[in-house]
Amino acid sequence: MRSWGRGGGQLLPARLAMNLAAVDAFGLQGVLDLEAYGGASRSQTGARDYARHGEALRDFLRTQYEQTQAELSRHGIEELVLYRGVAFDEVHRMPTLAAASTGDVVPVPPGLPLQSWSALPGVAKRYTGLGDGAVMAAVVPASRVLATPWTGLGQLPLHEFVVMAGPGDVTVLRPTHVVPPDPALAGLPRGLGTRRAGDAYTECAQGHRHWSTEREAGLLPYHRGPGGEVHVLVQLRSLDTHHGGLWGGRSAGRATAVRRPSPRRCARRAGRCG
Repeated sequence: MRSWGRGGGQLLPARLAMNLAAVDAFGLQGVLDLEAYGGASRSQTGARDYARHGEALRDFLRTQYEQTQAELSRHGIEELVLYRGVAFDEVHRMPTLAAASTGDVVPVPPGLPLQSWSALPGVAKRYTGLGDGAVMAAVVPASRVLATPWTGLGQLPLHEFVVMAGPGDVTVLRPTHVVPPDPALAGLPRGLGTRRAGDAYTECAQGHRHWSTEREAGLLPYHRGPGGEVHVLVQLRSLDTHHGGLWGGRSAGRATAVRRPSPRRCARRAGRCG
């Protein structure tokens, strides 16, 4: 269970062995070459782990699938609308998906035997990276769902559904950061040159990791009552955003005055702010 929650992007050996088990247990076809995807060293270790624990892994996946299918059937669920974010790079190229625009419907590209999808598009968007990427939206038959956050491998904070590879079409959603905002950048690859100054993580004096190397501007509205008690207005960040479930702030660009973004943000959120 722990091996699923980490190392997905790098396809660490334990997770690679689980994918190999899925191919054999469910007869999955049209999937990526796992050896090429994971790299020679990890693939060798993963194959060795699978040779040693293959029977247990196949039994685990079949049991997981049976429990998930029973739960979905109990609720009358026959299909789900799910989202998956992918980043394009030199190793993981998806030419059909990379050439598509928002709203295009294309065949689902070859993928891993077991794939992480989310019920929230905002979560999927996190995995498109800062460069070129896309979110795939699909109506997934319940019969292809191996696990949900309530039946096994799926992570609850990510609203993750573990889906087995299969044929079908996906609707493409291109995040705004991969669309050149300036016509002068139209000839560049998607995402190239669109990062702003300060687009990186930094660590504060308390050892916390924050987005943006520039300053952080925020507003904390409060009201002091007749008896002197103080009431503070705070906002819980939506689960489908970056660091969802936490109390969020506002990152200001280098050219933005510290006092400007907070009232503007407040006005958008509350509809009234002086």
